[in-house]
Amino acid sequence: MGFETVYGVDFSAHGSKSGYRTWVTEAIPREDSLEVRQSRCAFDFFEDNPSSRAETLESLVQFFADEDDAIVGLDFPFSLPEAVADEYFEVSDWRAFVTEFPGEWESPSEMFHAVNDAEGFEGNVVRATDEEHDGQPPTGWRIKTQTYYGISGVLAPLVGEHDARVAPFFTDDDGVSLLETYPAGSFDELGLHRNGYKDVPEASRARRKQNVRGLQSEGVSLPDEAACVAMHNDDALDSVAAAYATWRNIDAFSTDGADSGVEGRIYV
Repeated sequence: MGFETVYGVDFSAHGSKSGYRTWVTEAIPREDSLEVRQSRCAFDFFEDNPSSRAETLESLVQFFADEDDAIVGLDFPFSLPEAVADEYFEVSDWRAFVTEFPGEWESPSEMFHAVNDAEGFEGNVVRATDEEHDGQPPTGWRIKTQTYYGISGVLAPLVGEHDARVAPFFTDDDGVSLLETYPAGSFDELGLHRNGYKDVPEASRARRKQNVRGLQSEGVSLPDEAACVAMHNDDALDSVAAAYATWRNIDAFSTDGADSGVEGRIYV
């Protein structure tokens, strides 16, 4: 199917500042280019101006629930390693996993300690796709909160209540189309800076600028304002990279069938 709009979301699960740290890039897919229309933090992007995590999660779900003709790249793990899923969930596919996930643990910390205390896991087990793209352990300390709220607060309601399609698990539902992105992996794939672009020093800004220029050379058309913001704000840059990866993999929903596993894949 053709998509009218591409979105890239750099998701922050910060308790009180999620709306300012979550960034959304909106773009129009052309034949040979991705035309970015805007790149803003969630507080400015959504009409209800969310600030807290709960408000931002609600805004994300409500907005994308109505975007049936859009494809959205979200920067958080869509799944847990198969070994972890087998240990804690009696499910055979991802749809069942995402349905049961919100009821398994009451907090990211509880998830982390449950997995960390399990013999053989130690909180550092990764998926095959994480190994391929040098991603973080989904239940590890660094991104546990992002994983927990991304799955329970965004994916579960979009899939369960709004018929979202999620690559590569199932591609024949009628709602918004979602796929997992990883900006650092995208920059790595392009031979750009996957590390050292998120800090304050001038060297980090120079790396962000090079990453922006690299995306532009790959067909990403950025308004001057959006390009400037991405060079100064790594969260904004990551949302642009998520949109790029989504556009690059826009055919992910054109294949028949579905992945019968629970791990899925990162799209870069």
